[in-house]
Amino acid sequence: MKVVFILNGSKKLSAFAKKTIDKANEHDSLNCFISKTESSLHAITIAKDNANNGADFIIAVGGDGTCNEVINGIQKSNNRNLVIFGIIPNGSGNDFHRMLGSFSPEKFIEALINQNCQHIDLIKIESGDKTIYSLNIAGVGFDGFVVNKLNQLRKNAFLKGKTAYAYSILRAFFSYKKPGVVLSSNDYNYSGKMMMTAVCNGTTFGHGMIVSPNAKLNDGKLSITFLGEVSLKDYVKNISRLKKGILIKHPEVHYFETKELTIAIKSGEMHLETDGEIIGQGDVHFQVIPDCLNILNPDY
Repeated sequence: MKVVFILNGSKKLSAFAKKTIDKANEHDSLNCFISKTESSLHAITIAKDNANNGADFIIAVGGDGTCNEVINGIQKSNNRNLVIFGIIPNGSGNDFHRMLGSFSPEKFIEALINQNCQHIDLIKIESGDKTIYSLNIAGVGFDGFVVNKLNQLRKNAFLKGKTAYAYSILRAFFSYKKPGVVLSSNDYNYSGKMMMTAVCNGTTFGHGMIVSPNAKLNDGKLSITFLGEVSLKDYVKNISRLKKGILIKHPEVHYFETKELTIAIKSGEMHLETDGEIIGQGDVHFQVIPDCLNILNPDY
C-alpha cells in the first residue's frame, strides 16, 4: 500500500510524529513516501498529484490548516473516492483532531495496516469564483476577522500558538465592526447585524473553543452557531462557556441544523475563514457533502 505523509515544512516534527512515521517505514506492507510543503497551499498540489498517482493513504502531518489543504487536494483529484485520509497532529491547535480522540502511534499504525476507516461529511464553500472544502469549521464575521489578524501576527517570531490567537482576539476586540448580513436557509433566516456565524462539521475551533458541541461528522447536516447583535463584551464573557462546550443562552444566539446556508453581505466587511485559514471576503454559500471523505477510523 502506498502511504504518503505530507509534512508542514514550516513546523518542527514532534517526537511522536517522527515515531509514527518511523514505525510505518518498518512495515513491509507499507510503501511510504514523505513530502514537505514549501509554501502556503503547497499541500493541495502534493495531495492532488499523489491521489492521481495511486496513493492509497494520504496522511496530513500538521495542524488544521495542513489538514484543510490536504483534503482539498484529495477532493480536486480524480481518485477522491479511493484515497484514505489520515492525520498525525503536529500543529498548534489541532482542533479537528480533538474529535478523533487521543493519538497513539501504535494504534495509528494498526489502523493503517488494517485499513480501518469510515466516511465523513465535508462542507463545500462557494464564494466568488472560489470553491473549497472545509473539514472542520468555517467561521464568518468576527472569527474570520481574528484569523486575518492572526495571519499578520504569524510574521512575528515572538508570538505563536495560543498566545498569538489570544492577542489576535484582543486586537480584534477594539477594531471589529459587525457587518449587516442576510442569512438564508430552509431552517433559519435572518437580516441584520452579525457578530459571527460558525458553520460546523466538527465541534471545536480557535484552540479549544467548543462552538458546536452537538455537531457530528457524519450526520449529513451542517451545525450552525449564529451570533447576531451580540456585543463584543458578551462574546468575551462567554468564552469560558465555549471552552467547556456549554451552549450560550442569549436572545441573539441561535443554534440550528441545515443542509445549505447562504450569507449575503449588506453593509461593512465580512471576513471568511475555514479550518483556521483566511479565504477572503464577500457573499458565501455553504453546503454539506455527505460521506465524501474516507478517513482512518477515529476510534484509536
